[in-house]
Amino acid sequence: MKSPTLLVAILLLSCLALFAQKANAQRITGISSVTYDSSTNTVFGYSATEMDYNTQVYYQVYVRGYIYNQDVNNRLDSREAASTGQALIYVNPQVTATAGTAYNLRTEHYFRALYPICSFPGSCNKNDYYGFGDDIPFYTGISNYGPTQSFFGGRFQLAPDAFIWLGNTNTSIFVQPVVNIRNPKAFLTPQSI
Repeated sequence: MKSPTLLVAILLLSCLALFAQKANAQRITGISSVTYDSSTNTVFGYSATEMDYNTQVYYQVYVRGYIYNQDVNNRLDSREAASTGQALIYVNPQVTATAGTAYNLRTEHYFRALYPICSFPGSCNKNDYYGFGDDIPFYTGISNYGPTQSFFGGRFQLAPDAFIWLGNTNTSIFVQPVVNIRNPKAFLTPQSI
């Protein structure tokens, strides 16, 4: 008798824990990808910010991607764009490569709520409907996310009429140096030795 009661209690607690978790259906995803094309000797970046279908109704996103070597302030190429109703916005920074060099791509991701809420004329804020600004740290310009990061909403709040930083995604690539090995003995046949 005790084991079915215990089993029912465990099952009931499991169901409660499952339903008590926060639903993270609304999301904004940041993406960074970098490749090297040896035929054109070019490093290509792909910096994107993507919203799910429901989120794009209430928000606008902005993306800035830049390629740099060692110093993040010395940007070799920087590109940026803002969405105008589409769910995915991207830019493609690119640079001519130098062999033996590491190239880093940093992508900054921002969101902006679209619809105002006015308590009285002249006192308006934007409706952060899904609460993306809920857990965002103050802008530091630096975050240690890898090449892909999803940002989920929190609770409803008001937001300023500006793009708000979500975080950065980062990736890198190393362009291998070209090594030519010339071995004169490789061209000799056994008869010529």
